Amino acid sequence: MNFATIVGILLGLSVILFGIIEPSEIGGNITLMDQIGKFFDIKSISIVVLGTFAATMVNFSFNKIFGVFKVIANVFKTKESVELITVRELLKIAKTYQDSGPKGLEAISKTVNEPFVRNAMEMISVETNNERFNNYLNSELKSLKERHAQGQELLFNMGSYAPAFGMLGTVMGLILMMMSQMGTDAMEIDLNSVLVDMGLALRTTFYGVILANLFFIPMAGKLKNMSQQDIYIREIMIEGLTCIHRKEHPIIIKDKLSAYLPLELKLILKKDSDA
Repeated sequence: MNFATIVGILLGLSVILFGIIEPSEIGGNITLMDQIGKFFDIKSISIVVLGTFAATMVNFSFNKIFGVFKVIANVFKTKESVELITVRELLKIAKTYQDSGPKGLEAISKTVNEPFVRNAMEMISVETNNERFNNYLNSELKSLKERHAQGQELLFNMGSYAPAFGMLGTVMGLILMMMSQMGTDAMEIDLNSVLVDMGLALRTTFYGVILANLFFIPMAGKLKNMSQQDIYIREIMIEGLTCIHRKEHPIIIKDKLSAYLPLELKLILKKDSDA
């Protein structure tokens, strides 16, 4: 569970409640729920939420829209740093390939959890051309980038649609408010009623801004950061697997892969070889 996401959302909602609630006004007939209730309107929420999903349906296919919940679920998952684990596993594969050849790879492939590495291990003994092997690995990387980009694009677009429909609801409310005052003498206009109606009209903008800037856009940004981490790990895998396919010595492979690690992980990797 990614607690940073949860804490961020709760903190954002707390800031909004802090702005809504006026402690000095609570008392008598006015309660805390009355103050919060002033900002709640089911029609405004419907305009923003349903309008955002309607625009998303126009832009994306149903399969991608239904997958939005799966995409959002990824935001709440914790991504562990596996750079060192990946390098260690690749060095183990390189040592096995040097000592036992393709049969050794076949024996340890069942212990490898990453499907990408496992599939590449099966290809090492089949595909003799290093360029074709490298192209296969990079095509898998390209496919990964495209899949991740689609989820990010969907949420970024929803983040742009929500404020737009919030503004649309506000414009609709203002039009209805003005239409209700048509034909009324200037001296008979109820200014208090006009201000109340204007406040109601602004609710949709309020909801649109919250959805866009507390949920959709930040979630898209988090997915982008998580995607960059996945791509970085995949690049380490491609470098190591390509070196293994070229039958380079494990010591040379270790030097190449250590370049991908930060200093503290390089020191740990060095201790591994010294032990």
